[in-house]
Amino acid sequence: MKSTIIALLFFTATACSAFGMSPEQVHALIKRVDANSAPIQYESYLSIKNHKPGGSFTEQKAHVYRKDDKVLIVITSPAIQKGQAIIRNADDMWMYLPNSGKVLRIGAKEQSMGGEASNTDLLRVDLAEDYTGTYVGEETVDGTLCYKLELKANDRTIAYDKVIYWISKEKELPVKREYYSLSGKHLKTMYLKDVKNFHGRVRPSFLLILNEQNTQYKTEILVEEMVAVNNLGDFIFTPSYARRGTLQ
Repeated sequence: MKSTIIALLFFTATACSAFGMSPEQVHALIKRVDANSAPIQYESYLSIKNHKPGGSFTEQKAHVYRKDDKVLIVITSPAIQKGQAIIRNADDMWMYLPNSGKVLRIGAKEQSMGGEASNTDLLRVDLAEDYTGTYVGEETVDGTLCYKLELKANDRTIAYDKVIYWISKEKELPVKREYYSLSGKHLKTMYLKDVKNFHGRVRPSFLLILNEQNTQYKTEILVEEMVAVNNLGDFIFTPSYARRGTLQ
């Protein structure tokens, strides 16, 4: 009996080694990466550059607030867009336009800030909750050995049906993501680069998003600052608060 148990344990360990990670281990890995990349509550400042064919581009700066599954992004420049806000509160998303005073309900797949970053890319980064992951193997990306995962959306309300995700094996940091539609079309690729230490939290500071249908369309997002906070009230993640125009 004892020898049978030992043999079974040996077989299980060998199988785990041969087949990589179980779905439960993949889920735990993604949760760790999400948790390491950003605090549960934080403020950050972004610079966003949207490139178009021919070399033209637009630039924006934004102040971001996050608390759990709530996010508020307030555009601080250019002047023509100053005070615009996009808001997520759980599964609801809105955009506030200060010039008209209107609040518009928006969808996860829309690109309310322009460029190649969808509202999901900016507001909803709950990969561990939105997707079920499968271990594919190991692969080197830009000189970094990574776990390669395939994530399938848990339902059709999620912006992308499938995500191929590379996570650095040594430091468990996000390196690259490919996003696919329900039909299997490769929509875009996100590269996460330039790892920096933000007050003890090590994470990529630069995101490059390429439109795979026309790679002359691309968005660059630079995280200029990120700091953990513990005093964000739930009331700021509402359209009524955005209307006050008090956040910059």
